[in-house]
Amino acid sequence: MSNSTNLILYKASAGSGKTYALTKEYLKIILLNPYDYNKILAVTFTRKATQEMKSRIIEELGKLELQKKDANTIKLKEAIINEIKAAKSIDISTYFEKNANTALQLILHDYSNFNISTIDSFFQTIIRSFAKELDLPIGMEIELDTESVIQQAVQDMLKEYKTDKDSFSKWLEDFVFDLIDDDKSWKIEQQLIKLGSQLLSEEYQLLSQNNQQDFDIETYKKTLLDLKKIVLDYRKKIDDLIKQTEKEIEKDNLDLSLFYQGTRSIQSFINKTRSYEPATNSYLEKMLDGGDLYSKSKLKDAISIHQLENAWNNYLMPFIQQILNHKDEYQKTYNAAEMVLKNIYAVGLLAFINTKIKEHKAANNLVLISDTNRIISVIAEHEEVPFIFEKSANFLKYILIDEFQDTSTLQWKGMLPLLLEILQNVDGLVLIVGDPKQSIYRWRGGKMELIIDGIRPDLLYHWNNVKEIVLEDNYRSAKEIIEFNNAFFASIQKNISLDNSLFQEVLKDVKQEIIKTDVTGFVQCKWLPKAEEDEEHTHLQETLQIIKSLETVNKYSDIAILARTNTHGAAVANYLQENNVPVVSAESLLLQNIISIKLLIAALEYILHSNEDFYAVKLNYLYAQFLEKDSIESYLIKQKNNTYFFEQELPFFQKENITKLTSMAMNELVFLLLHQFGLDAQTDSYTLRFQDVVMQHAQNATNAIVDFLDFWNEQKHKISILPPDGIDAVKIYSIHKSKGLQFPVVIIPFCDWKMSPKTRSLIWLQNNEKPFDALKAFPVEFSSKMENSLFELDYKKEVEATYIDNINLLYVAFTRAEAQLYILTTVEKEDKNEALPQNTSRLLTHIIPTLNLKNAEINTNEFIFGKKVSNTVKEEKKIELKNIELVTIQDFKQKINLKQKIQYNDAQAKGTTLHTILANINQPNQLEKAINTAILAESEIPFYTEKTKNIISLFKQNNWFDAKWQHFNERELLYNKETLRADKILLSDDVCIVIDYKTGAKEKNHITQLQEYMLVCITTLQQKIQGYLLYVDTMELVEINLN
Repeated sequence: MSNSTNLILYKASAGSGKTYALTKEYLKIILLNPYDYNKILAVTFTRKATQEMKSRIIEELGKLELQKKDANTIKLKEAIINEIKAAKSIDISTYFEKNANTALQLILHDYSNFNISTIDSFFQTIIRSFAKELDLPIGMEIELDTESVIQQAVQDMLKEYKTDKDSFSKWLEDFVFDLIDDDKSWKIEQQLIKLGSQLLSEEYQLLSQNNQQDFDIETYKKTLLDLKKIVLDYRKKIDDLIKQTEKEIEKDNLDLSLFYQGTRSIQSFINKTRSYEPATNSYLEKMLDGGDLYSKSKLKDAISIHQLENAWNNYLMPFIQQILNHKDEYQKTYNAAEMVLKNIYAVGLLAFINTKIKEHKAANNLVLISDTNRIISVIAEHEEVPFIFEKSANFLKYILIDEFQDTSTLQWKGMLPLLLEILQNVDGLVLIVGDPKQSIYRWRGGKMELIIDGIRPDLLYHWNNVKEIVLEDNYRSAKEIIEFNNAFFASIQKNISLDNSLFQEVLKDVKQEIIKTDVTGFVQCKWLPKAEEDEEHTHLQETLQIIKSLETVNKYSDIAILARTNTHGAAVANYLQENNVPVVSAESLLLQNIISIKLLIAALEYILHSNEDFYAVKLNYLYAQFLEKDSIESYLIKQKNNTYFFEQELPFFQKENITKLTSMAMNELVFLLLHQFGLDAQTDSYTLRFQDVVMQHAQNATNAIVDFLDFWNEQKHKISILPPDGIDAVKIYSIHKSKGLQFPVVIIPFCDWKMSPKTRSLIWLQNNEKPFDALKAFPVEFSSKMENSLFELDYKKEVEATYIDNINLLYVAFTRAEAQLYILTTVEKEDKNEALPQNTSRLLTHIIPTLNLKNAEINTNEFIFGKKVSNTVKEEKKIELKNIELVTIQDFKQKINLKQKIQYNDAQAKGTTLHTILANINQPNQLEKAINTAILAESEIPFYTEKTKNIISLFKQNNWFDAKWQHFNERELLYNKETLRADKILLSDDVCIVIDYKTGAKEKNHITQLQEYMLVCITTLQQKIQGYLLYVDTMELVEINLN
């Protein structure tokens, strides 16, 4: 009898084996029914997670098929067999390996239907299928750079301004004059771009989809007048009262400094009131409560005392009370009106910006990436579900959704019909995995409410049969790390009070069980003194000291530094590099920070502006820096013969060549520059990535230098390489980017950030009070003023939601650690009257003393729990490396120090040299250049020329130089967290060929290695795959299959 349920909800805390659970559930499906492999959709939220899940499933299938005897594989096999037996009453043990083999072959031979993708990719597939029904352009492109589209739309809209004053032009003109009247900059582009980006936000799209937002210009004009009247009336009343009172003061020749506390009482109140922000202080409140009106020790003249008392009773106290009554009655409406007016002109233009966005998309066959969620939710709302399945060519039976706490409302609406179809009509499986404690993407639409209880109403008919599984075991962290996190977040739940009902639910399942009992953990929280001048330096110094203390115990690559902001991350990276600590960070991975890329860009700028000394000086300086010259500053001036250093060294850049260079296509010019600078012989990730960027720009835009440089200046802060594996360097991540990762040692400097919403961040509001109701919905900039306005409930809601976001950020950061966790915060006095600790420093100060942890030590500025140990990291087998001596050749690029460290013998040396030559050949006519590129003695040239000619001849026989093939040499591939390097990859529209060159005798591991390359390529490219081993000594070409 079957005991299965078709709706499963996993609550998976950090380190609880979520990936293992997902993989196991996927394998259970295909090991029971191998031919259902193409009826499964697994949804993740990042491309990296997608690739990891695909690799994990194929890897585990391979182990199960081969009946690997390692403990983990045996445990997984037993779990799958037992769980299928319990749920379906079916014993698959007798045909387990057969099904594993069948499933693996089916997936590998029909890889395009191995449906593990991001939710965006899945939605885009459906949108393309619905292009005709949605009136979308055939052959449309998905545009990722929404920022540039907004900028273009704003520019196009501003060009529509006409002097004959149509409604749009008049509104635009009034906008500018209003800014001038307020002494603000009338350059409105940035404000419009900032607000225009709201058109693409999910918050706005939901309002728009629910018909809660439109931009009727006449409605805005009327509302504008009504709001201005509220502001003017409020201010006029205050101005009149101040004017009347000041007349009385002047008539009596009254000196307000004679009152109690001098100018800090009545005069202070008048000053604040004049700014339309009246507020009493303790001195004035004491006077209003019948306290002293003046200082009796200082004022003893009876006439003066009588004058002060009369003034207070006759007009000062009545003035203060009238102002306060006016404030109590009208200030909330006044503040609300002021906040809405701040953006009303720009909001009134959103309809025009939106029109220009639509025109831009239509003209360029684009769909914005931000449109996909909205479009798919519209389809789901209006189309029959079977039609969706038919059009998307996927009749699904199983859906597995990972990281569900990051799902947005529109994404859920889009997925819901598919889930209901599976649950009601297909009798399949819906599996949802998530953890509300790790919901840190609310700012981009993530709704933690969905994983807590938000999906119940939509799945109510099926909810009685839901199977909820809480993964309580922690497989990641040491005992002390788990105990600290259990106690810390349980104490937050107990000692922090929020009205938001989500708060208690988020931390409900915080306690985890300990699995890794053989590892000793260590937690340290240190409160650093608050420096008057350079507080940042204190955190940087302490971070460096921690790393230095770990150098004899841990590798650098064991250590991760998590920063709340990119600014702090960059500061840490720079400081560590200055102190000779190797670092991998977002900053270090940016192409714009690499000297070789800086040099290439400077060369392009010089070619474009060769008559301007600025660009010549810049190129000269960077070239000297590239060559690691001493006294680099001396290269800022011209050298002998009134020429620059680079002109002497590189005749390529002489004036007579510049005209030819400016007329060249961008990709060809970059190829030449790489050769001139000796970079074409390098295969580092930065240079390869730069070439990819150039090629992509040439394909998507133009091949002109000026256009590429414009593109580069706009996008260079985003263009980076992927973090390389295997480098012994400290890793630096933002907390957001660290989600899903784990590290032996985690350091969190600057753990003192504010836990309140960012001032001036935009939030969309609705209000039923007149005249605000006419706008249906409107954006305001978040500020404390909201608390004393008609939007006070919205203010409180946003404050508490942001507070939960920040507690979740702490949870994500603290749970990345496997063995050691270091928290660096700042000494701050705890405010006893503070309802909520307003930053993480105060929260730590408030919570840590409440922790009841055995053997924990706490003093004024430090908390310690656990012990540092010297066996947290296994020693890796060290490989002794031999340096190749430098060869001096009379070519400028060989003046650069090129040291290679490789395991070295004569055969390997020949193989390495041949690989270097072949890496520079994509066409037969490149033979001579490739030979010249290699570091060869004169006697070696005939040998390598002959070898290379034979290989070129073989390529010709197989038509591998045909135009349909793209050639990629020495490309790095990621496999099971290891970096592999394929010798040659050939790509056509539908086929990928991987070729591996081998010297010496055949070995079994040659085949295995090539199959790994092929597996990575098929996973990444989803194309038909072919593989060949080319034994260059015998010129034997051996085809290798994946089965």
